[in-house]
Amino acid sequence: AVSCSRDGRRILSGSWDGTLRLGDADTGSELRAFAAHAGLVTDAAFSPDGDLALSGGEDKILRLWDPARGVRQREFPGHTAAVLGVAFSSDGRLAFSAGQDDTVRIWDVAGGTEAFTLTGHAASATSIAVSADGRTALSGSEDGSARAWDLSRLMRYREFAPELDRALNTLQEQPQDAPALATLGQWYALRGVWDQAAEHLARARAAGATISPLLLARCRWMLDAAAGARTEFEQAAAAGEAPAAYINLCVEALTAK
Repeated sequence: AVSCSRDGRRILSGSWDGTLRLGDADTGSELRAFAAHAGLVTDAAFSPDGDLALSGGEDKILRLWDPARGVRQREFPGHTAAVLGVAFSSDGRLAFSAGQDDTVRIWDVAGGTEAFTLTGHAASATSIAVSADGRTALSGSEDGSARAWDLSRLMRYREFAPELDRALNTLQEQPQDAPALATLGQWYALRGVWDQAAEHLARARAAGATISPLLLARCRWMLDAAAGARTEFEQAAAAGEAPAAYINLCVEALTAK
């Protein structure tokens, strides 16, 4: 396993002997060697600023390092089989790991907690990379596929979670609370559960909440409810929620569908 710092000055290598070794790219000299994992080191990556590094191991652990000092900062247990690929997000705030347990996991670097477990591969997830804009992750697998993951949507999930918890608590006591119903409907829409989204958003509107006609139009569209979708698009046009050209294009596509 090898990684080069973004400035090209440092090389980090992982070995079958369980060590990480930091090298000077200009001179080829070894700057530091330190024990990293029990068993082979499968992958390594520098953070964008080069101050930190990640390593994955046969021992099922993802670890965070200060490579200049050879000091372990944190470890991220959770995989149930070897960690085969590691990467940082473009801003260095998230760590990614691909595992022999068929999962890709996303971790909060500062907090040390797991943010998401991504499933879908039918065999070991062997590698992981993150786009420069931080919006997409790409994983490779022994199942013969590569999968692209929408990180912007995942971050919206994460930001939405506290609001969703509050809404669910409210609905236990007040089942017709309009803002809470709207929040739950938006959560279902974010997840693409269109029938539940449409139901809760309609209930929220009936209870007095202001609901985006465009959002309900999308729900109706996905449920093949053409008449309901057309009505919502007309309301969106009347409210100036989107440009008329966009609304007309949607209605034309709906009619063709």
